Amino acid sequence: MPATDTLRAAREAALDATRAGPPARPSNPFFGVGPISDGSTDEVDRRSRRLEFEQWVSATYRKTDDRGRDVGGYTVSELARSMHRGEPADSILRDMMRAIHRYFGLPLQNRLAVGLGGGHSGFTACIQHLMTLNDPVQQVWIDTPRPESGRNGPAGFFRQSWAAQITDLCRLSRNGTTERLHFAGDEGAIPPAEALEEMGIRLFIGVGRETTGATAYSAAEVAGLLEWLDRDPVNRHAIIDATSLLGRCPGPRS
Repeated sequence: MPATDTLRAAREAALDATRAGPPARPSNPFFGVGPISDGSTDEVDRRSRRLEFEQWVSATYRKTDDRGRDVGGYTVSELARSMHRGEPADSILRDMMRAIHRYFGLPLQNRLAVGLGGGHSGFTACIQHLMTLNDPVQQVWIDTPRPESGRNGPAGFFRQSWAAQITDLCRLSRNGTTERLHFAGDEGAIPPAEALEEMGIRLFIGVGRETTGATAYSAAEVAGLLEWLDRDPVNRHAIIDATSLLGRCPGPRS
């Protein structure tokens, strides 16, 4: 965990950054949920923003007839009823993929896959690609206490549900075993590189601190994790939940 002085300095920096007023709104004012990411100041502002958003949807995503002629804009209600299949969901998804591609600066030839449905689907995709029961050498470290161990009281829903998901995958799979899963004694802890190496860890899974895992580790912990990865980059991997860091990603057509 970061030292108290580090947290105090971060708090002072945040106060200094907002002394002149609230921070600037995101480039896409409709991105996010709630005042943290969309910049709403009060209930009136939120309702006005909602009206502006619905007008933006209708102006941006248009219906066409069988000859490709514009016959009006989609409404938010039509989008909700579409069950995310067909138009306008297809166009929205393409815009989202283009925005992600531009944001990360990926080459045009790179193929990009995004798991829809929230952080759990992305986490599941990573786990299924990097964790295996067919390699007896692979040891896995999970930086949250073992679910239902009695030490998981302070743990939050997301990190414990993801830890439980990993346990169930290993337990319920064919020839499954949970013997190669190693859990932290304290929430959000990264052991030193030497400790990870001694345990034979091949996969580090950082779910601690819920969706802010990547911002809650100390600089020393991150340096140790990078050192551990550098010692064997072919066989060692790390998955760290950083969902909340995406709050500043540009939205589609922003």
